[in-house]
Formats: sequence, C-alpha cells, structure tokens
Amino acid sequence: MEAALSNKAHLVDVMCCRGAASSRTVREFKCSIGWTALMYACQCGHSKVVKALLKQECDVALKEEGTGTTALMCAARMGHVDVVKTLLLTNQSEPDARNKQGWTALFFAAAGKHRACVSALLAFGVRASTKDSCGNNILFYLDKWEGEYMLKQVKKHCG
Repeated sequence: MEAALSNKAHLVDVMCCRGAASSRTVREFKCSIGWTALMYACQCGHSKVVKALLKQECDVALKEEGTGTTALMCAARMGHVDVVKTLLLTNQSEPDARNKQGWTALFFAAAGKHRACVSALLAFGVRASTKDSCGNNILFYLDKWEGEYMLKQVKKHCG
C-alpha cells in the first residue's frame, strides 16, 4: 500500500520479484476499508505504480466491498486521464461497471468536471445511457453539473 500511495513503482517491482507469495500479496491485499494498492495508485494518479501493478496482474475489475468502487472509478473521480486510458487499454477493466449507487466511471468523471476523462471514456465506448439507482442517466446530472460542453459530448453517444 505504501508503495502505491507514495508513488514508488520500483518498490512494487522489488516486492513482486521476491517471489510468488509477495507478488500475490501485492495483487490481493486490501486495507481496512477494502481498497487495493491499485485503487490507491489510481486515486493518486501514480501512472508508473499503476503500470507496475498491472504488470503483476492486479485485478483491474475488483470492487471495494462497501461501495462497489473500482480502480477505474477512482482514477475518473480524480480526473487522472492517463490512468483512465491505461486501465481501459488493459481490456480487463469493466468500463460500465456500476457501484452500489449505480454510478459508473463516467458519472464520477462528469461529477468532477473532468472533461478529458469524460471524452476518453466516451471514446472507449462507455455507455452514456446507463441509469443509476435513482433512475437517472448522466444527462440528468450533466445538466446540473457542467452545462454545454460535456452535455454535447455525452448526447453524441446516447443514441
């Protein structure tokens, strides 16, 4: 966890090179709130650490048990477009995965007004028509949050 939080990709590599047990621990360990090292690295925007963890086959689609948050949601929420793209390109993430409120990474990116992340997610084919647990799709929130730019971007993809 410390390596992920402090942006020390070389420590991830060293720990994983010490053997299968260390590598498995790095991939599977969750802290007390259920987050993995990958989730922390994504939240902090530590691209090199994310890549090092992906090299160790961390589970990109793993959800935090309490809220259902994924690593992709963590990156999108904070606007780390390079990390979002890295996760999407693994073809292992579930870009339309929903948390317990029904939000996807697209909802988080839009809520944070992270235009580049919204564009990247839409370009990758994330569904803009997905509805949350209240029955609202992203257009409902965009009208309140952002206005014209992202509204136009998402409307193009709503079909």
